[in-house]
Amino acid sequence: MIKFPHNGRIIECSSAAEAVAFLKLIDADPSGVTRAVESPWTTELFLKFTKSLGDSRKKALGLLVGKHRVADEELRKELGLETNQALAGVLSGISKQAVPLEISARSVFTIDDERKAGKLKKTYVVSKDFLRTANEMNWPNE
Repeated sequence: MIKFPHNGRIIECSSAAEAVAFLKLIDADPSGVTRAVESPWTTELFLKFTKSLGDSRKKALGLLVGKHRVADEELRKELGLETNQALAGVLSGISKQAVPLEISARSVFTIDDERKAGKLKKTYVVSKDFLRTANEMNWPNE
C-alpha cells in the first residue's frame, strides 16, 4: 500500500504502477484538478475475471454487488464461514484473480475498518466501476 497526501486528501494506491499513473495525472494537470481515471472494466475483462472465480468468491462478490456494502459479520454468515481469517481467504482469492488481468483489488472492492470500544469491524464495499459493469452485464444473474 502506497499512501501520499494530495490537495488535502490522502491518496492510497495498491501498487507502484497505480501510484505512478496517478502522479502522471497530477503532472499533466498543474492546476491540481485531475481527470477522472477511466474504468478498467471492459465487457471482455469483466467476463474473464468473473469466470475465473470459484463459487464462494462469486457468491461473496454477488452479495457485494447486490448490497453495495456488507459488514464482515453478515458476509461470514452468508458464506458459512466462522472467522474473519476464513473470510480473508475468500476475499484474497478475489484479489489474486484480478492481478493477472492487471486489475487492482480496489477496482473490485475496498475495505472500511472501524473500531468501536476497541473492537474492529470491517465493512466491504464494491467499487463503483465494478458495480456499474456488473449491473450492465446483469451479473450475477446471468
